Amino acid sequence: FSSSNYEDSAEFSSQSFPLISKNEVYPLTASRMTLYFKDGGELPYVDVKDFLSSLEGFYQTRYFAFQTPSPRRLAVSWRDRSNTYSLTVDDQKDSIEVSSLTFFDLLHSTSGTDYSFNLKSVGYSESGEEGTVFSLGSYGIEIYRKKDLVLLPLCVANTIFCSSHYLNLYFNGSAVYSSYFNFAMDEECQKEAFQTNQNWGKAIPEDVAAMNKANFLFILDRYYGLWDSLPTTPEFLSAKESLSSTDEAEVFRAMDSILMDQIDEMHTSFDSLSFYAPTSGGRSLTFGKNRTAFLQESKELEASYKQAYPDNEPIRYCDDTAILVSPYPIETGSSSELKDGKGNLLPDAYQKDSFYYMKEMLSRIRAHGGVKNVLIDLSRNGGGNLGALFRILGLMSDDDVTYASRNRLDGTTAVSRMKVDADEDGDYDDADALSSYHWGLLTSKLTFSAANYWACYVKDHGIGKIFGEQSGGGACSIVGFVNADGSSFHISGPNAMMTFMGKNDFRSVAKGAVPDKEMDPGSFYGNDEMLDRLFD
Repeated sequence: FSSSNYEDSAEFSSQSFPLISKNEVYPLTASRMTLYFKDGGELPYVDVKDFLSSLEGFYQTRYFAFQTPSPRRLAVSWRDRSNTYSLTVDDQKDSIEVSSLTFFDLLHSTSGTDYSFNLKSVGYSESGEEGTVFSLGSYGIEIYRKKDLVLLPLCVANTIFCSSHYLNLYFNGSAVYSSYFNFAMDEECQKEAFQTNQNWGKAIPEDVAAMNKANFLFILDRYYGLWDSLPTTPEFLSAKESLSSTDEAEVFRAMDSILMDQIDEMHTSFDSLSFYAPTSGGRSLTFGKNRTAFLQESKELEASYKQAYPDNEPIRYCDDTAILVSPYPIETGSSSELKDGKGNLLPDAYQKDSFYYMKEMLSRIRAHGGVKNVLIDLSRNGGGNLGALFRILGLMSDDDVTYASRNRLDGTTAVSRMKVDADEDGDYDDADALSSYHWGLLTSKLTFSAANYWACYVKDHGIGKIFGEQSGGGACSIVGFVNADGSSFHISGPNAMMTFMGKNDFRSVAKGAVPDKEMDPGSFYGNDEMLDRLFD
């Protein structure tokens, strides 16, 4: 793009570092990344154009067009058949404006797993604002221009361009490492990055420490999907101030307090230590009341279930009721796991995919005969993949499946409508659900995330009854991020799931599904006669 005469007064040095891509989901093709350092500091910056170009393998970078519409603005855009999606970096206002969040969707396909098989889209609508502005300056994040270079802190560039699509970059002083999601899910990458780390035991440099706080507060403000539930306690406010400390232990305690004790919800957690942590001795996390109660109930229910049903059979029968233990995690298998080279379903496909698990179990129930009620036990189900859940809902009802979500980043609300080919005959309009059964779900506080959405959807759409304890919530998908010092964490991301009941009728699933008949979790197992009577 064309040169500009404008130049910030700050001085930057540059150095090329290895770019090491360990993950197979988004294998980057570039082998090096140039980082810039301001006034002799240690906080790495990247040039926006060079940074995006180095992400080939993640983004389809050949479609990006770069322009300079004015001396203080860099524009990046790409087109599809009918629309242009643009992002503008304004170094004078320290802001980044995006015309639509679709800009960030110019990605390579991730794997051989088809998360939407047997689903046919029959409608999509979106309402609310379109596009958003990231006002970085209000968090103390500055953008610099040095002639043709537009320089942004690496951790902030990672937050905006990578994290929401499950790629994260780490700089350890010797190399930049590319990890799928974050180190919590990419142990090989973490191991090598820690082995080559140059910063063990050092004080956090002042510029890195300041960006720790700025980047984290930006993430919490813009990307945390349950923003209206954030605490305002003195402990929370004090911990936020400690994020800019040069003492790694103090920063860890602040992160621990904010994520684990103050926010205290199961989709939010601290994942891996700073590159400035000491090599000996770990750090112990503090569990808040909610997390402690969740883990305690999990322990108690697991022990109670094993005692009542040591054989762990997936189906139990009592009179005219079948009690079916739900698949966990709710998952979609890859193509190679599900079908052979001729497209035939493999015998063990039901062990790799929750939709096929439910089909197999329901086939066994039909073969058993005499069943009027099917109670699906979700009491120990912590969630999983929504695509698999949508297909399961197609086994329970012939109605179209609708899914709604609200995005905190741009304020839009999206509604998708899908048909399910539950019997896989290619006809999406025939009645192939097992709607003759009376459906029920057994839920607890552990019924979380996608399993919680299952319970809320079934209740709100009148597909079945909810029995047991109010389900545990979990309204947002998990998104992982990286701090300036290399520590990582995950939070409830910006997309909040909702059930859609009709025009302007959206129902939050954050607080879970209230049971139609409440039960004490201590009576869930070993009382099948009582479970059967729930349908009376």
